Amino acid sequence: MTLAIAKLALDVLTSRIGLPLVVAAVIVIGYEGLPIGPLRYIPFAGQYLAMITDGRVDRVRAQERVNVENEARARAMALIEQRNRDNAEITDLDAAHLCAELGGRWVPNENRCD
Repeated sequence: MTLAIAKLALDVLTSRIGLPLVVAAVIVIGYEGLPIGPLRYIPFAGQYLAMITDGRVDRVRAQERVNVENEARARAMALIEQRNRDNAEITDLDAAHLCAELGGRWVPNENRCD
């Protein structure tokens, strides 16, 4: 029985239709990967299953997600550094200079900004 099944499988694989189908399946699975769905969220084992079954598309998508996160983190750090510089600059100003920086006119007798 198993010999007959093996011979049938070999006949299909070596036929004009079977071999191209197998090659096409291997190419598609290599490119797209095997869908494992929620199995990738299993603690510890899920990440290894994903590494084995993910195709090129999944790897590129994951790398792009990391790149976007890194760019966002870099922009946020640049904004924080700029804010720190601005705060230090504002702290160094006295009331008259701060009034002038804000476009006002300092009235020294009344200690107010117009």
